[in-house]
Amino acid sequence: MVLSIKNLEIIDETYYCDGEPVTDFTVEFLGHLVRWENGIPNSYYKIRIITTTKQKVVMDVSAADMNSVRWIYKIPFAVWCKNKKKFTGMLVTAIKTQLQGIAPIEVIYDRVGFVERNCEWIFLLSNGSISKRGFGFKEHSGIQRYNFLGKVIMEQEERGTQIEEFICLLKQNIEIYYPLFLITLMSVVRLPLRKQGIELGITVWLYGNSGSGKTELAEALAVFTEVNEFGNKELMYATTSKRYILETLSCSKGMPVILDDVKQEKVQGQRDHCRIAVDAVLRGVFQGCLTENYGQKDTSVDTCAVITGEYMETTESQNARLLYKDVSGFLEDKGNSESLRKFQRNSRLLPGIIGDFICWLCMEMEDQDVLDKWKKHYHRGQDEESIYANVPNGARLKANDNMMRFMHYIWMKYITDTGFNNEGLKVEFQRKGEYSIQKIVEDTSLLLGGLEALLVQAMTEVVQTSRIRHAKYRRESLLVCDGCVWQQQEFCLWEEDDFLYIDDIERSWSTKSCEQSADIRGILVIGRDKLLDKMLYVVDNKIKQGVIPEHFLDKVSLGAMARCGLIACSLRDEKQYRYAKYYPCIAPKDEEEIGEYFSDYCNHNLPRNQRRRTVEYKRDMVVQCNLGHSAFAHVLDCMIEDAKEGMLSGVENTEVMSMRRAFSQRKVLLKSVSE
Repeated sequence: MVLSIKNLEIIDETYYCDGEPVTDFTVEFLGHLVRWENGIPNSYYKIRIITTTKQKVVMDVSAADMNSVRWIYKIPFAVWCKNKKKFTGMLVTAIKTQLQGIAPIEVIYDRVGFVERNCEWIFLLSNGSISKRGFGFKEHSGIQRYNFLGKVIMEQEERGTQIEEFICLLKQNIEIYYPLFLITLMSVVRLPLRKQGIELGITVWLYGNSGSGKTELAEALAVFTEVNEFGNKELMYATTSKRYILETLSCSKGMPVILDDVKQEKVQGQRDHCRIAVDAVLRGVFQGCLTENYGQKDTSVDTCAVITGEYMETTESQNARLLYKDVSGFLEDKGNSESLRKFQRNSRLLPGIIGDFICWLCMEMEDQDVLDKWKKHYHRGQDEESIYANVPNGARLKANDNMMRFMHYIWMKYITDTGFNNEGLKVEFQRKGEYSIQKIVEDTSLLLGGLEALLVQAMTEVVQTSRIRHAKYRRESLLVCDGCVWQQQEFCLWEEDDFLYIDDIERSWSTKSCEQSADIRGILVIGRDKLLDKMLYVVDNKIKQGVIPEHFLDKVSLGAMARCGLIACSLRDEKQYRYAKYYPCIAPKDEEEIGEYFSDYCNHNLPRNQRRRTVEYKRDMVVQCNLGHSAFAHVLDCMIEDAKEGMLSGVENTEVMSMRRAFSQRKVLLKSVSE
């Protein structure tokens, strides 16, 4: 309806005064709205301009513009006004008369997520807001990329059906699905709970080879809004400008931030930018504020993040700010691809669950007793002793674990309070959900070097409690004419030995006693099975003492020791390594009598008819240790001097020496996991 202005009459889309036209357009007043800008509410008037030529436009005009003549110049087509200032004054008076007792038709905020107004929490989205009363259109965000298309208020029976369907889908790969879903919930609740002293800022890194389904997982379980009607999701890429990344972190309050497709860029400049982008997200989410400011007045970060990438070049301190999950080969599993496809096809399921959760949360946060109970639960988790205390960055790992478990507690409370009556499924999901949190924290502890630190400690203890024999250089008998200078049984690994130390490997297979190695190289070897048994024994004791988590026991392997630099390995082919090789070993066999002839020529200092031990030669898998590692720093202090007496049975010295040569050739050290 055209706005009636005192002392003016309306004829054919024109205002007249005393029979003279004063404009060539009319104004319809559609209502007023409030825009929040930098925390300050500003009034706007929604008007429609209609000209005599039937041109129309709807405009939102600020009170400041309306009180001046600037609004006329913002009309997108040419109009005529006889006296702009006088007409504007009359128009403002007419609008204020219309406004009496009328509530604003819209309240638009410059942010998304939770805001508190009049002691009531509402969750803002681009196309509306969620409160304890459900979804409404009157209050919404002015940021136009977070549209909510889910159904908030559901009947009790429908709600139970939706929750059960959702839980059953999560169960199909709960180790991957559930932590991602918890990150979404943590993003939603971070701002209001942060004001209660509950900090829930964390990033999950989905690592995996190209085509493993990382982006699809993030879109299906960590994004519940859409950019447009085509179902596009809001994602940022590692090559996105740093300014845009920081702006998104600041304004995406309650919405998980997705940094997608981190990979090893070919150009150095892009690689550097990728590292900067990753650091900005990790530090911003962890600290709860932007690392840099590009003019934003609000620098707080009240959300969580998911990073996907096939290449990870992070520091130890950055790793401590995230949870890590390797999803390589996820889509290769038929069950995984089918369950993920169900999430994608039922694209309204996750938004519906999140919307109903927000509605429930708005009611719960009005009860201070409930919030106090939540705070007590959160702080009790902080105060509990952690099995990760002895792991590098164990304090942060414990904090991350506590955040996830707290969010699991809130989610289970929502399921219970909303009347979900399938008790068997609820109990099963409670247990499996806790297990999924345990697994992602375990994976992160390995990334943080927890396994490396444990293996080094265990190896140090094994060395200090083992029998280490120092091989002696004893001349071979003159009757043995096979070119060997030294008795080779000294350099074999005997059954009673734990470790064997040879201080100069080159000299040990020399054919001339006068030869001395120019580059002296010692080696330390131990039987493969014996090493594994000793390491597992030490680790198991630490687990029983409650010093380390149980999952470390399954990670003890030769490959893990090689990656920590504890043992040497040899290259089998371009992608595979051999951690153990055959080495000559000796086990006692029996004793035999040595005659006078043998005594005279082989053992000049032995009495006649002395009984001497005969030993049996065998081949066994043996590991070479890295003497340059700090775990073997005290090897020399632990050695014993024990000359080995015995006759090698069924083997020539040259064969033993050849096997020892083959064992020592082409040995390499792998880089440490922490590098």
